[in-house]
Amino acid sequence: SEPTPTQHSKPTPTQHSEPTPTTHSLGKHRRMKCDNLALQPTKKVKNDSSEATGHLIPRLAAPSAIERPSEPAPMQPSEPTPTQHSEPSLESPSAVEQYATYLKSVYMKQKPPMYDKLPQIKVRKYIKLALIGKDDITPEEADEFTQSTIRGNIHDITRKKQPMTFDQIAQLEDGSEPKCILIEGAPGIGKSTFSWKLSRKWGKGKILQQYQLLVMLRLRDNRVRRATDVLHLFRHPDEVTQEAAAKEIVRRRGKGLLLLLEGFDELPANLHLEDSLFMRIITGVELPEATVMITSRPSASGLLLATCRNDISQHIEIIGFTPEDVQCYITTAFEDNPSLQSGLQEYLSCYPHMKSMMYVPLNCAIVSQVYRNSIKDKFVPKTMSDLYTSLIRSLLLCYLHEHPVHGRKVWRLRSFSDLPHDVFQQLRELGRIAYEGILQGQQVIFSDLPSDFDGLGLMQSMNELYVDEGAAVSFSFFHLTLQEFMAAFHLSEKPVERQIEDFQRYGSKLHSRLQYSHFHVMLQFLAGLGKFAG
Repeated sequence: SEPTPTQHSKPTPTQHSEPTPTTHSLGKHRRMKCDNLALQPTKKVKNDSSEATGHLIPRLAAPSAIERPSEPAPMQPSEPTPTQHSEPSLESPSAVEQYATYLKSVYMKQKPPMYDKLPQIKVRKYIKLALIGKDDITPEEADEFTQSTIRGNIHDITRKKQPMTFDQIAQLEDGSEPKCILIEGAPGIGKSTFSWKLSRKWGKGKILQQYQLLVMLRLRDNRVRRATDVLHLFRHPDEVTQEAAAKEIVRRRGKGLLLLLEGFDELPANLHLEDSLFMRIITGVELPEATVMITSRPSASGLLLATCRNDISQHIEIIGFTPEDVQCYITTAFEDNPSLQSGLQEYLSCYPHMKSMMYVPLNCAIVSQVYRNSIKDKFVPKTMSDLYTSLIRSLLLCYLHEHPVHGRKVWRLRSFSDLPHDVFQQLRELGRIAYEGILQGQQVIFSDLPSDFDGLGLMQSMNELYVDEGAAVSFSFFHLTLQEFMAAFHLSEKPVERQIEDFQRYGSKLHSRLQYSHFHVMLQFLAGLGKFAG
């Protein structure tokens, strides 16, 4: 009856070896469970740290301790218990989730275009859209709404249209069918404001939450233009996160991505070719599962429609202000001064040409500011060139108040010739930069200027970060139309003979690019400024 040594020694190795395979199996199961969980999108939790990622982070129960048994268990050692199967685990956010959080923080900090240069009026009800049909129509076939969107200028789109709200465009289906959406409008109509508002509302979690990522690429940006591979388009301050997120986006073929290409008209001609990176994205060769949204002026989008018509699933126009919107804008802008309000309305009645330009929100903002200042200057603009001349005078006055020249401030500025000599020479240099930028393939961001360059309040500086090259300071005009005016000013300063020489020298370039709206607008300004050139 006495136990033998063999009986005594049997439990010992079994007791020590039992937990080892069990623990290994549990760890493997945790990893598999979390890998699967990270791919499943769920509802966001309000006021939770996971809100920015669009995923639900599971709440963890306290892990149960694994006790070493004192006697051999009847269950096989490697077989996990039900408790072990249901035990959750926490993983850190994926690179794509970190990238989404970063983008949302960027969009939330961005200010509206021209934020500190023009009075800011709430834009919520002013972004009005029209869904455009695919077939051209005659004036007789146009209904009342379509006729109201035709202004009689080069930017008109003569196709049947139906009204569309901002909220409707924000209700894109998340789909198995990727979309390519073209949004176009005249210069200053609100394309940049539209992009700003769309990305900001996505960042707040209010719209388009079916897309895990909304990536807005400003096509005027040198960093974006220089990209030769899709992987180079996605930027994050951390290089490791950037590389991992970009590779995951490409692996998914863009599924769950809304790519907003802002300013197709600002791309140089060589990037409009079919084999360029952006055209491959638009036609679905790259990131075929992504939804692509493009903003452009009508003249440049004509090329896009001619080459990619079958790839465009929706064609939308930003139609600008109705007469009622103009009236509401003026009332809001001059609510502090009813006499100025009625005076501006009388002024517009006297100058129908100026009134006809008020459907463009940027023009409306400029006219309101210029008219307010004209009470002191006793000068009211009668043409588009007059209007931008007055705007630049106003911006220069603000600059001279903040930066007195030789210790004195300039309070009145009837014309550019009244500027101090040094400032006038700087203004002429800005004109040359604007003109050369347009001739060199529509360059709107200038990175070859010294970091202490003085843009006289007409340009803004920005820090562009390149992972492989470090930071660089770049400059741009506050709006493309402002650059086009300055380019025309540069030409108007030259004698007529020199202007003719320039046209002959760059004739081939001008001829090949007249289809783009950049040269249309510049030449229109030049015609308006011609009377000042003698």
